[in-house]
Amino acid sequence: MTNDEYVAMQTRLQLLAQAALGIDPDELLEFVRLAERAISLGPVLDPTAWSAGHVKLRTVIDHARALYAFRLSVEP
Repeated sequence: MTNDEYVAMQTRLQLLAQAALGIDPDELLEFVRLAERAISLGPVLDPTAWSAGHVKLRTVIDHARALYAFRLSVEP
């Protein structure tokens, strides 16, 4: 890794940490709770929409959980 690549990576990581600090961890948990409910109830309420979107929603839930852990790790 060159010095320029190192500095660029450091800058990107700092930007990610700053962005994460702007997200309320309680709101992330609430989102996960509601999204999990949508995954559970979707097949009953709207099977067509659930079938089309549940895989993507599961990915978003996984990202939200990871962001929650990251968000707590960058807490000042």
